[in-house]
Amino acid sequence: MIKSSLKSYKVRYLWSHAFYGSAVALLLAGPACHSDEGAPVNPKTIALTTQTNTEAVAKHLGAALSFMGDSDSMAETLGKLDACPTEETCADSVNGGAPDCTVDTLTNSDCGVEGARKSLKAMSTDIDKAVADVVEAIKTKILVEKNIESQTDTSITYKLPNDVLCDMAGDTACAMDAAKTEPRVRVTSPKEGDVDLAVLLTSSKTEVAVFHVYKDRLGVSANLGNFYKVAKEIEPAGDIKDVTKMEGVVSVDLVRNSDKNYSALFQVEKSIVVAASDNGKPLNVQLDASNKTWELRLDGVAKNITAAVNLGALSVQAPLEDLGDIVDSMPIMNNIKATDAMKFVLGGLNGSLTFDGKTDVLKFVGLGLGSKATSVDVNGKRVFSLDVNPNSNRRFDLTLSMADTKTPVLAFAPEFESVFGFQFDAIKDRFQDLPDFLLNDTLTFKLGNNPSVRVLDNGLEVITGNMKLSSKAHPESNISVNAGMCLIEDTTPSTTGNEFLSGLEAGACQ
Repeated sequence: MIKSSLKSYKVRYLWSHAFYGSAVALLLAGPACHSDEGAPVNPKTIALTTQTNTEAVAKHLGAALSFMGDSDSMAETLGKLDACPTEETCADSVNGGAPDCTVDTLTNSDCGVEGARKSLKAMSTDIDKAVADVVEAIKTKILVEKNIESQTDTSITYKLPNDVLCDMAGDTACAMDAAKTEPRVRVTSPKEGDVDLAVLLTSSKTEVAVFHVYKDRLGVSANLGNFYKVAKEIEPAGDIKDVTKMEGVVSVDLVRNSDKNYSALFQVEKSIVVAASDNGKPLNVQLDASNKTWELRLDGVAKNITAAVNLGALSVQAPLEDLGDIVDSMPIMNNIKATDAMKFVLGGLNGSLTFDGKTDVLKFVGLGLGSKATSVDVNGKRVFSLDVNPNSNRRFDLTLSMADTKTPVLAFAPEFESVFGFQFDAIKDRFQDLPDFLLNDTLTFKLGNNPSVRVLDNGLEVITGNMKLSSKAHPESNISVNAGMCLIEDTTPSTTGNEFLSGLEAGACQ
């Protein structure tokens, strides 16, 4: 029920292509601490050291990813996310009835499965080009002698001219932004051979990002509090005018373990907290700190990808009318009161996955939504809850295989159970045409006995184990689907019982 937006999967840039494009566009802000302690830095060699480290870390990244272009399941999955467009053609019916219409898929090499395969194979070239662009900008536009503003034995500060940030001559808007931000780069070296590039903005020289260009990794450490401070300083009445608080520390790293073996790591080191006003009503968001929030490991030799997520709890407090932005397919709301407020809590997101490019199998281990149920409260009263595998430590394993069929098979262990609690009765007058099952009921969807399923055109097939759907308020609507059967649409639904379950039944697969 939680909305997500799937972005383009093409890898176009590495660690800081936007580094020289617009310093203000940095989403993250760096820690404000700084010390002149460290190894000596030489303005004559610092650009070469930065170039060498960048190329050394990124050299084989494209090759490490190239095996994905040969994977049928990866191309199939991504192809569905970027499906080819369709066109409907209609002709008048010969009998004078409804028009006869057909839907054709407009295939081309840039969409669907073939488009995905083409993009996956092109990643190596795209990454190499992005690295070259970054290195060229560092050597010729940023770390050049004419930009040096000040220096000591262990620190060099470069003030960036407009032509670094503004691609087009005469771009007055860009020039004005550059004048406001006064971008600088301070170079230090924590140890010989490693380089830190701190981005400083405004006359206060606030550190808004620190890029780590080391012999074995590229990374960025950031502090949202400093970004907020600079944004307020530059344009108090701008897009951030309704934000009253922003803090949190995050870091991102790309680590080269060996040739064609990489790790990417993102961490929320300090809880992210944002407080703002939504049309005069309070809006508060908090994402708890977590160790190794997101980790991805690519092994181009073994041809597998391993990923792990350990997202902390997410809390959103907002006006009730924002509920539709968080929970999908909500009925139309009306009669909203100015004091109506909701609180959404996601317990977290945990688990790891391994994609084996040799067998086209995805294995998920320890999946779950944190250590507590996901919930929505309105005016202090619980109206919705979701608990996944509450009797199995809120975790489950999932294997997705496409080796022998175009229809993926999903196998769960030890079981999969989702318990949905609905108590919208307390605020039913805030909605139009609210379904009865949302008022006061608990729905449970459970797959047990070593279950495996797959999605067919006419329903959900149970291959092994069994499936049960149950209603606490209307047990007469319960459904049980055994192995070899499908959960399908009931063409003659009951007018009594649970409104949601009455539209479904167990039946033969077609």
